[in-house]
Amino acid sequence: MTLSRDQLNPFFSDTEQQDSNNKNYKKRASNPRDYGGAFSTSWPNPPTASPTTNLAKLTRLIAERELIVYQRVGMRSTIRNQFQEITTYFNGTTNKAAFACMFYANFYDGKTTTSGRAAHRLGINRSSVYSIITHCLKKEWAIESSKAKYHASPFFVSAWHNYVEQEIKRHTELFRISNALAEAYLTEKSGVLPIK
Repeated sequence: MTLSRDQLNPFFSDTEQQDSNNKNYKKRASNPRDYGGAFSTSWPNPPTASPTTNLAKLTRLIAERELIVYQRVGMRSTIRNQFQEITTYFNGTTNKAAFACMFYANFYDGKTTTSGRAAHRLGINRSSVYSIITHCLKKEWAIESSKAKYHASPFFVSAWHNYVEQEIKRHTELFRISNALAEAYLTEKSGVLPIK
């Protein structure tokens, strides 16, 4: 099933945009140096009401969640427990935060992490990854399982679990609504809720 732009974005109208493009083209053709008319002020149409689809609502919640995570980058952890240092370290930069996510995912999947694979997966240079790994080894947040292959230490895993518990406590309602909207969207899209 292919959706038109009107269905995907209720603020966009193909007809209005085409009319606007035709007027702007005629204006530019008569004065080729006038670029002012090339950019329509009515595109996309300004929102008049919030979209009411489940996907739009879910997208809004995920945007809010991503913003919360983004705002923490560079911030010191305010939770005073044995995980404050590690949390502050991995909140330090987006590269460190992304590395922590990947490092835990690899641990959970039973995979080791190498600086080369991590650099490739995260899209950052190998020396940046290696400096994160070196710091983690020094702090005993990572263990070298074999030459240049690393996995998360029990402390790192405990810190990650603590982080997730704190997130759930802080944002319980956000997670609840997100899950409900995701289920409603999937059911609406396919008619059946995929259960794994």
